[in-house]
Amino acid sequence: MSNRLTKKQMKTDQLQHALTDARDFVATHKSETTRWALIAGGAIVAIGALWGGIVLRNNRLAARLSSALALFDAPLSSDAATAPGARVFKDVAERTEAAKAELASLARDSSSTSAGRAAAVLLLSLDGARAATGANLDAARAFARSESGTVAAGIAALAAIDAEAGAGRPKEALEAAKKYLEAGDSPVSKDVLVFTMARLYEQTGQNAEAKSFYQRLVTDFPDSPLRTDAQQRLASL
Repeated sequence: MSNRLTKKQMKTDQLQHALTDARDFVATHKSETTRWALIAGGAIVAIGALWGGIVLRNNRLAARLSSALALFDAPLSSDAATAPGARVFKDVAERTEAAKAELASLARDSSSTSAGRAAAVLLLSLDGARAATGANLDAARAFARSESGTVAAGIAALAAIDAEAGAGRPKEALEAAKKYLEAGDSPVSKDVLVFTMARLYEQTGQNAEAKSFYQRLVTDFPDSPLRTDAQQRLASL
């Protein structure tokens, strides 16, 4: 019996490695990937859903995304032993920047592909305002549209809203959140959107509107995990 892998098996193995890399990356870097991902239901679920929503038509790009994620766990010079030929970094900061540079390269080179858009979403989740370029924001929004109906779409939409607000454009972020709230097929759950809008109103100094939306969440979504946060914000305004 031949031990050679078929093309189908090779593609399956490559996708499996990519999914494993993504899972392991998030599991060991939760503090770097929380933000709106946690609001949507947990970082591991979020990035898992992000990958689950991607139709990987180009395995070369999938491999690039997998390689970028793998860099977050590349060996450091202080490690006791490293694999021969492995890329070694002097510290965590250098390693993290290298990984983000690879993600940025993929997002820049392939902004119209699922892998490139996923890289943009990850950059926005990791770096927020720093990654809030027009291209990355457009890629995240395109990803949200293309993956409509999935948790991955919600992560992409929220990453774009949060990053734009962090980049000093809270009014634009608020408009984007409003459109999602009014849409019949919004990628983000209504309670998260209401909370997001309340926060954005608060950031822009519109406290009356902020209180109205926090109260709306408390009243209309009694089972929301954000209800306690909304109550606390109400008490402080």
